[in-house]
Amino acid sequence: MLDEGISVKALTVVHDYSSRFPEEIYSFHKALGLTFMQFIPCVETHPSHRDRVTSYSVSAQDFGKFLCRTFDLWISDFLEGVPTTSIRFFESLLLSYAGFIPPECTLYKECGVYLVVEHQGDVYSCDFFVEPASKLGNIAQGSLTEMLNSPRQLQFGKHKSNLPKECRPCEWLSLCRGGCPRNRIRSSRDGSHNHLCQAYKMLFEHADPVLKRLACEWQRKQDNLKHIQSSTARVGRNEPCPCGSGKKFKKCCGRL
Repeated sequence: MLDEGISVKALTVVHDYSSRFPEEIYSFHKALGLTFMQFIPCVETHPSHRDRVTSYSVSAQDFGKFLCRTFDLWISDFLEGVPTTSIRFFESLLLSYAGFIPPECTLYKECGVYLVVEHQGDVYSCDFFVEPASKLGNIAQGSLTEMLNSPRQLQFGKHKSNLPKECRPCEWLSLCRGGCPRNRIRSSRDGSHNHLCQAYKMLFEHADPVLKRLACEWQRKQDNLKHIQSSTARVGRNEPCPCGSGKKFKKCCGRL
């Protein structure tokens, strides 16, 4: 598909073993031409012990290290302040820092903003909750709009905001929002502690200065671009950028 010019995203599940190789995974994807990446942590509740995860689930410490290293690799590939590789979670965080609603649903205050339709037409609240309790109906027998706004779906969405008490004073709550409910062990929806809490704290502490800087730079360029667009004198693409960077306009604010 890449040979035909079709955009392809690499969706990678990170488990206890693969979490040790962020450089290899990132480089392998890039070598194949897969510059759109998404990393899903493997967190599976043990079938016999509901208060534990399976042995192949990634630990918070290992996933935190994986995220921090992958973030550094992502940043190192920026070209003139613009990412050359797309990693959905990092881009979502950057949008949050810039004051926008992120596309990553795990960063929302509540769930329930989309539906999943299975091959036989059954509709569920989320692709991580394809189970009887989260079944909303069948596409052949009902309206998707009605299912999305149904009491059951609204109730499903509100489960996420039922956070454990240790989350409420956390300095990163406005970013994390408690994480994905599927990672709250003992019960996926009872507000218990998120298995990957420490992983996200590691990433936020590591990435915070860089994300703040990138958000400020982006806002500065946006302000400069608005100023240029409102100016009566048009700036040529090959002329010096009015922002004072010393670069040509097409290589600076004109890229946006």
